[in-house]
Amino acid sequence: MEARPSVFVGSGNPEADKRVSFHQSSHSIIGKNLPVVKISSQKKQKYVVHSSSSHLSTWPAYEPGQGILQNRKPCSLPGWQSTSKPLMPISKPRYLEELETYLRAELQALDLTKGKVQELKLQPYREVFECFMEEFKTYKPLLASIKREYESTIAHLQEKICTLESVNGVLVTASDQCTQQILAFQQQEKIEIAKLKEERLYLLKLIDKMKEEKCSLETQVAKLRKTVAEEYLRYLNECDARKLLLLDLNEMYRQKEEMRLTMEQEDVLEEDTVKLKVALRVARQDLTKAQVDLNTMQANYGDVVPRRDFELQEQKYNDLAHKLSTLQKDFDDLHDEYEIMLNIHKQVADDRDRYFNDLINVQRTSTPRPDWNKCGGVVLGGNERWSSLSVGKTSDQLVDVLLEEIGGGLLRERDTFIGRGRSEKIPPYLRCDGLVRNKKLTKKDVVALLREIWREKIISDQQASFRKNMEMLQLLTGLTASMKTSSSFGQMK
Repeated sequence: MEARPSVFVGSGNPEADKRVSFHQSSHSIIGKNLPVVKISSQKKQKYVVHSSSSHLSTWPAYEPGQGILQNRKPCSLPGWQSTSKPLMPISKPRYLEELETYLRAELQALDLTKGKVQELKLQPYREVFECFMEEFKTYKPLLASIKREYESTIAHLQEKICTLESVNGVLVTASDQCTQQILAFQQQEKIEIAKLKEERLYLLKLIDKMKEEKCSLETQVAKLRKTVAEEYLRYLNECDARKLLLLDLNEMYRQKEEMRLTMEQEDVLEEDTVKLKVALRVARQDLTKAQVDLNTMQANYGDVVPRRDFELQEQKYNDLAHKLSTLQKDFDDLHDEYEIMLNIHKQVADDRDRYFNDLINVQRTSTPRPDWNKCGGVVLGGNERWSSLSVGKTSDQLVDVLLEEIGGGLLRERDTFIGRGRSEKIPPYLRCDGLVRNKKLTKKDVVALLREIWREKIISDQQASFRKNMEMLQLLTGLTASMKTSSSFGQMK
């Protein structure tokens, strides 16, 4: 926006020239033709702005009391006793009113239903600011730099908004995809749950059916057991009846033979009667003896097993006996070794306790000369710094240096200390990076902890050996029981 300010001749004082009253500026523009400037050629409506430097007053700067609270001192006079005259109300400058009128008209003419509303509202303010810059030539560079910074800030914020909108779109898309996946998973879970419920019902029905079958089978087994018992009794009765029938048959054969012999004797009349009676008596005795022997053999050897089966069982028994003897020998050797190890362990434990007590006594009574080289691992800086500190010093001086370094280290590392790293020279259980918490264990706590560890180790070793011995005894017991069973089975056969 271009303006043609009028030129006034001042008094030579720039501050006095700036403080031109509103009445003088209004009288100076009477009768003069002010220039007409078109603000924006792209607007539908054209507004005319009358500008002149004659009315570019510093309102409200030339009236400092207008609209500003008076800071009255505590000792000053009150308002009704003040000697200053009351200020008259002053209206706005014409140029300011025209700019505000133009801004209101532009804002009312905007169509806020389309496009970006904030950019449309910002455009009239930009135009007013440009007019303001063109009018004040002195402050134009500063105002232009301010405008550029605001424009760059707005552009940067718009870029950020675009980036965030793209990110928001990606997030919305990802959220939709995740929602769809969750819904699909839920649907799949519902289907799987329905299938599992159906399978559960099927399995329950199958279990009921199997229970019914089990009941029916148990009933059949009971009936079969009863039938088998009846058949067994019947077979026993038949066996006894068969034996009786065999005895009757043998008796009938004997009677038949006696009748045949009697008939033969009757036929042979010349034979001696006494001789025949003796022969008959001897024959009857032999028959009775043979019958007794036969019954005895049946009673004694009726349940005897064949020799081949006996030999097989005897061979198995011998093999098992040999294995048992071998295992018994191994067990005895292991038992002897175990006893020896127990004695050795007991001796070692006694030696350890004795040495430990001797060590405690020696540590309590003796005062060995300290090894000052060990202090390098305690002092901050390592062996190099300790060697530099201990050069040319006596033991008393070294103690003072060590106490000073340890005191400083304790202040720095009261709760934590720095690890030594993960080098191969450091033991695996001491490798650490960073800070390590200091548990502050005393010597008594360490000794108690070591004793507890040794005690738990001894208990665990004893339990392991006892468990191994019990397994060996169970194995031997099982072998002995199996051999006894096989031998009893052979005797029964």
